[in-house]
Amino acid sequence: MRPMTIGELARRAGVGVETVRFYQRQGLLEEPRRGRASRRAYTTDHLADLRFIRRCKGLGFSLKTIAKLVEQRAAAGRGCRTLHGIMLEAVHALEAERREIEMRRKALLQMLGRCEADGRLRDCATLAALDEESHRGGD
Repeated sequence: MRPMTIGELARRAGVGVETVRFYQRQGLLEEPRRGRASRRAYTTDHLADLRFIRRCKGLGFSLKTIAKLVEQRAAAGRGCRTLHGIMLEAVHALEAERREIEMRRKALLQMLGRCEADGRLRDCATLAALDEESHRGGD
């Protein structure tokens, strides 16, 4: 396959050119050597790397963790223990986030349960509950 320009690489990966450059600055994506006319010549390996990074980002991994995953991918001959640990941490983080979201959801539903949608705002139980919470945090 013929080399790609940064624009073609970005288009084929479904990202913007600045995203490619950002990942390069972060050390996640290797910057290729310059080819003819001093243009960087990207390969299908770069495209696979960029798609890998996007998939990791789509799963919610931080750039720091993606860097670890990129390193693990490059060291494919080693054991899986480190990768397993990274994935397990991600699962635990998602579970904690889910619990936090569920707590917020329940709090909102509780406030809605006291809400009289056709009443006046000055008598609104929801606003009073929100105001009560803001005062508690400030004491």
